[in-house]
Amino acid sequence: MAIGQSHAILDHIALHLHVCPIESKELQKHIAFRDYLRTNEKAKMQHQQLKYRLADEAGQERKKYAMLKQQIADPVIIEMVAKATPFQT
Repeated sequence: MAIGQSHAILDHIALHLHVCPIESKELQKHIAFRDYLRTNEKAKMQHQQLKYRLADEAGQERKKYAMLKQQIADPVIIEMVAKATPFQT
């Protein structure tokens, strides 16, 4: 699936919100990952394909999606964040 194409499951998720204290490591991880994807087209495409695959496997089952993400996506994200420039407040 290419950028700009629709996805039967992901297109129907209205909102996904993360709330973290500004000094938290979790926020730093999210921002570092975001910045990494903004500057690395290949990583952005790989992450997009991974999200589509997980959505297809999990359907609308949020617990299953979370389990798949923890097993498959989180190690990829950790690797990408390790390559990113650390977030500075």
